[in-house]
Amino acid sequence: LDSDANDGDGAGTIFFANNALVIYNETAVHKKIQNQKSMRKKIVPVKKKSVPLLSGIEELKDVASELQKKISVKFDEEPLRNAINTIARESKIDIKIDSKSLRDLGIAVDVPVNCEIKNVSTLAALEQTLKEVDRRLTWSVKGKEMLVTTIMTAENQLTKRTYKTSRFNVQNVNHKLTQEALVEIITSNVDMTSWGVVGGPGQIEVLNNGDMVIKQTTRNHVKIQALLAYIADAS
Repeated sequence: LDSDANDGDGAGTIFFANNALVIYNETAVHKKIQNQKSMRKKIVPVKKKSVPLLSGIEELKDVASELQKKISVKFDEEPLRNAINTIARESKIDIKIDSKSLRDLGIAVDVPVNCEIKNVSTLAALEQTLKEVDRRLTWSVKGKEMLVTTIMTAENQLTKRTYKTSRFNVQNVNHKLTQEALVEIITSNVDMTSWGVVGGPGQIEVLNNGDMVIKQTTRNHVKIQALLAYIADAS
């Protein structure tokens, strides 16, 4: 199924967590798996218990509800500037473009955007729009203002966050998820090229109690939180 789904940004990965199989992929791929006759009796989806709230990330608390609001947009040769203004208007978030950082990479603010996005969160719509334009684009946030910028610029504005990962070590003594394995899962599924082990700025520090202090971009903190929520459900 979708053998090319893995774009180096976390899609298309399977791993075990506390004796459960975790399939980390896009919603469309999960639907295909569940619709496969040969899989229906072998893979039973776990009912989602953990709902990662964007408000739990300090940098996003002022725009969390707006980022989770469902919107639909369609762009047909629409300049990027106009597309971002549309998303801003639909979500009621102040979104600006870091023109200088884009210009430094040779990306024009009026580059045409072609995509149709239906009934997804504002954050997902923004992510997909930027992905359609250039994978080097990302976003950052300060207070109630979001900024469309480049990954290079965002990586100069990393923040630290502590994750209560020690809980995964005591869920099942026979199939516990070791901290080494969890570090590997995170660094392999969240923006692989952004970690220190491959020359990136991202860092993970495992504390004596098993929790982790992670230094990353806000965007990657969102992905880490979502990934740990999947593991919590599997536990």
